[in-house]
Amino acid sequence: MTISKSEQERRLKISLKLTGVKKTDDHKKNISSGRLGMKFSDSHRENISTSHKGLIVGDQHKSWKGENAKYRSIHTWVVLHKGKAKKCSKCGKTGDRIHWANIDHKYRRNLDDYIEWCASCHKIHDLKEGLTKH
Repeated sequence: MTISKSEQERRLKISLKLTGVKKTDDHKKNISSGRLGMKFSDSHRENISTSHKGLIVGDQHKSWKGENAKYRSIHTWVVLHKGKAKKCSKCGKTGDRIHWANIDHKYRRNLDDYIEWCASCHKIHDLKEGLTKH
């Protein structure tokens, strides 16, 4: 299916106008119910299935940025590969506020460069090293 240039422009204009607009719960339900029963082509269904199986991850994914990824993406990648941080390696504290802390603050995809620290130990370290002001 080929989309005409004017249709592409119309869609872009609508998309830009709606960017950042919050949808009400009723609106979300209407969108969801409107999509019920939609039929996808076999190739589209295969693409959806493949992506849900996790076969298009890492450097195989079209949006992969490698070393150019942002802070949040790198931390998500670390959690995906190392799991959730559970125990501070400095003080032994456990709980919800345990982070994967980047040792050299260069935020590369190097799993050996991340250590489990609680929020307190992480902040103390960053203050000592001059990596944060307060």
